[in-house]
Amino acid sequence: AGRYSRSGPNLDVYLQGHAGGSIRVDRLNRESVFLDSAALSLGIAPQPSVLRDFARTPEFLDRGLSARLLPALPESNLGRRTGDGPPVPEQVKVEYEALIHAILDQEPLTNRKSGRIEPYEIWLTKEAAELWHRFERANEAKLGPNGVFHHMTDWGGKLPGQVARLAAVLHVARSVSLERAPHRYDIDAVDMAAAIRMGRYFESHALRLYALIGADPLVEDAVALLDWIKRQAKDSRTETGKDSEEGFSFSRRDAQRAMQARFQHSRELDAPLDILKDRGYVRERLAPGPRKPGRPSEVYEVNPVVLGTP
Repeated sequence: AGRYSRSGPNLDVYLQGHAGGSIRVDRLNRESVFLDSAALSLGIAPQPSVLRDFARTPEFLDRGLSARLLPALPESNLGRRTGDGPPVPEQVKVEYEALIHAILDQEPLTNRKSGRIEPYEIWLTKEAAELWHRFERANEAKLGPNGVFHHMTDWGGKLPGQVARLAAVLHVARSVSLERAPHRYDIDAVDMAAAIRMGRYFESHALRLYALIGADPLVEDAVALLDWIKRQAKDSRTETGKDSEEGFSFSRRDAQRAMQARFQHSRELDAPLDILKDRGYVRERLAPGPRKPGRPSEVYEVNPVVLGTP
């Protein structure tokens, strides 16, 4: 973020390293550094607070750094960990290591005249190309004013390219595992379909990420409440064996007691519940049974779509 530089963030290595671009670094008292075809793999696991700080650095968004990242925000398993998870099977580790070494050991393509290493070209089969174009057209519609990417066109606009790259990676891994040169075969529909499924996974998580880094505290409270609702519904189905089609409801009192660390008073649930109601996630109904003295606990029905039932 430019913490150690008065000139601001130096993002060239990340931006150019994403797609094999060139980088030149001129230094005062030393030789310049020139990378003809930079390549960078980046994997980070930041805390949510760091992601919020990420949004406070305009250059990250304006120059497209965030658009080049494929995010995953998995559901936290805190409170449900057992500590006795099975280790990765030894055979899986051995085969994975062998595959990575086999990929790295592929012979580079060298220009006979200049002696410089050049990239291989990998093409798409007709079926793979049709799948990709279909995905690209559907993605384009999401970038419009009423599309789901209207507030994050930087990320959404790069998604088709990301999917194509993922398909190439899967193609290389599959080809090498079959002991054949990747550049001698075209990317097929199987790998493209798998890459598209990965793209849709990252799409759902990118929507969550942009909501997180741009959300106000009330929206964050609503998201936390929705996560609790989903966990409760899942636990209820597990205990009773009932399908989500039969519906799930909860009371304000139960929600406040379960999330007392976040909502110390019942009135603090007003705004998060209003947000969920406005967006169609829940709707209010009166508690069944005879009326009791005092204020009745409000009961909310959950939209089945939220729980995975159309």
